[in-house]
Amino acid sequence: EKTPFTTGNLILSSGLPAMGVEIHASFLKTFLEDSYFQKVPLWVNLLWMILVWVLTMRLVFGRGPGGGLLMAGLVVAGVGAVSYGLWSYQHWWIDCASPMILSLVTYTGVTAQNYLTSEMERKRTRALFGRYVSPAVVEELINHPELVELGGKRQEVTILFSDIRGFTSFSESMPPEKVVGRLNEYLSVMTTAIFKYGGMI
Repeated sequence: EKTPFTTGNLILSSGLPAMGVEIHASFLKTFLEDSYFQKVPLWVNLLWMILVWVLTMRLVFGRGPGGGLLMAGLVVAGVGAVSYGLWSYQHWWIDCASPMILSLVTYTGVTAQNYLTSEMERKRTRALFGRYVSPAVVEELINHPELVELGGKRQEVTILFSDIRGFTSFSESMPPEKVVGRLNEYLSVMTTAIFKYGGMI
């Protein structure tokens, strides 16, 4: 209980340590009301940490960095609220800092795992389709993997057949090195134009 002696000095503002008589009074009050603070057993703290870990995993997994951080923050806030409630109303001293740290570490680990898995999937998609379709199509498949359907998808497309005029007579009268060089020049220009508009070869 507050008294004129506690409200009129710096004790409440933590400016000075509590005087001995107040420590004795607090001890006597706790004894008379049988309201001792009790530290919960070790197994309760371990069970509490496992519960926080499982809850964090369920809430963070698959939500991305931003959503995962929000969920981890809610878990940390919940841990603090539960610990404060047990301390204030039940006089139970349950571990608070360790579950909070565990929740943040779990969020970091899950986010890192999601990032690595996503990058591996992107590399696999690029390696699988990069040789057949344009980079724009590959990026579209990476950003929207639901577009990849087993058996393909019916789509209206435009097909262009191109030929080099006089190529037969040109290739017969020129050395192979010059023919290959002219072909590379032609294919480079055509490939750039096709990929520019999202086509494929």
